[in-house]
Amino acid sequence: MPVDRPLVLARRARIVRALRDELDTRGFIEVQTPLLVPGTCPDQAIESFEVPGAGYLVSSTEYQLKRLYAEGVRAAYTLGPNFRKDDLGDLHNPEFTMLEWGRAGADMRQVEAECEALVSRACVAAGGEAPDRWGRVTVRGAVSRSFGVQVGEWADLERVPGPLAGHADAHLSWVIDAALRALDPAVPTWVVGWPATMTASAGLDPQDSSVTARSELMWRGLEIADGFPFVRDEPWQRARTAEENLAREVTGRRPVVPDEQFLSAIGRLPAGAGMALGVDRLCLAVLGLERLSDVMSYAWGAR
Repeated sequence: MPVDRPLVLARRARIVRALRDELDTRGFIEVQTPLLVPGTCPDQAIESFEVPGAGYLVSSTEYQLKRLYAEGVRAAYTLGPNFRKDDLGDLHNPEFTMLEWGRAGADMRQVEAECEALVSRACVAAGGEAPDRWGRVTVRGAVSRSFGVQVGEWADLERVPGPLAGHADAHLSWVIDAALRALDPAVPTWVVGWPATMTASAGLDPQDSSVTARSELMWRGLEIADGFPFVRDEPWQRARTAEENLAREVTGRRPVVPDEQFLSAIGRLPAGAGMALGVDRLCLAVLGLERLSDVMSYAWGAR
């Protein structure tokens, strides 16, 4: 059925305004950070657009926000375009809109609560109702529930059959993605306990070094938001960056130039936590639509 474009874009505008209003009310300030940056994230799951002789288009404003926290900013957010090379599809667009925020002194439960407030306010702004309950599951629990495999070590997932079996990292990602897609789509669910190898800038859980202190919100089959506490250990972060770049080389991918300004700021970071929320995907979930192009003024290829 054709999308009523003027109506959808009007509802999207109300959602975006509600997101800003919610964070402004909570004492955050909106900041503008560069779209062109000298260094980028080395995560294997992220492929940045390189601008020859100038750096990269920003794949996330996480590094720039953290530099501000290191300078004394207490609570800030960005809401604007990010860029990542990705397969074009219903749920992927190389240019997308992200809301990122963080607060000095916050822990993950506080940031999760802020995210729940943002999602709820977006629902109401679009003329709907806020979720009446929120779920919580570990990655191990989701995999066990979906595949019937008890996961002690992550290597146990090698017993799960799949199209990428035999390719350890890719198979691990496939198994987890499949398990998360099986979650109840009607209940926004926090997924925690992620493998330590899967996020370069998320620190380890102090209770379990095999997982990171990372929270991801799944709703209606979509990854809506993702966050973690600030890493404040510069040597550890530099080592993780080097590991990810080495892994890129091993798999035949080009290493990236690290963001030296971000790495140098880590030792001055206060304790705190932050999160990123995909605005386009949030609009999909709130409005009950299926393709990113349904909620964007211009999707890739229609520029």
